[in-house]
Amino acid sequence: MTQHQSENDEWQPLVTFLDGDRRRTVASEIEYGDRWTKRGRRFELVWYPGTGELCLLDRQRHRVRIREALFSFGGGSGALNDVRVAPLGIMRTRRGIDELLDGWQTAMRQPESLDWLDTRLSGR
Repeated sequence: MTQHQSENDEWQPLVTFLDGDRRRTVASEIEYGDRWTKRGRRFELVWYPGTGELCLLDRQRHRVRIREALFSFGGGSGALNDVRVAPLGIMRTRRGIDELLDGWQTAMRQPESLDWLDTRLSGR
């Protein structure tokens, strides 16, 4: 796993991110929970099998399900434009990502759960 982004790095619109590499949309993303928290904010963690990218999604402004937004808004307008993404690193295999995130269901329910994820990512 490559080093993840710091909190100071810029997030990019999900639409821009998805348009940047066709492989991100060929296979459905795999969700690893949508209740990750940090300082009272909630995030979703997804892995894109086509590129191996593990990403945090910030849907704070609009509580939309990504897949629903893609179908409802045609992938380029509406609430989907307000979803932001921050790539955290690359893990090429499903087995690798599952091993890295082993225990995520329990960890995600804890306060400040992104600290657990940060520890996992920095250990790789």
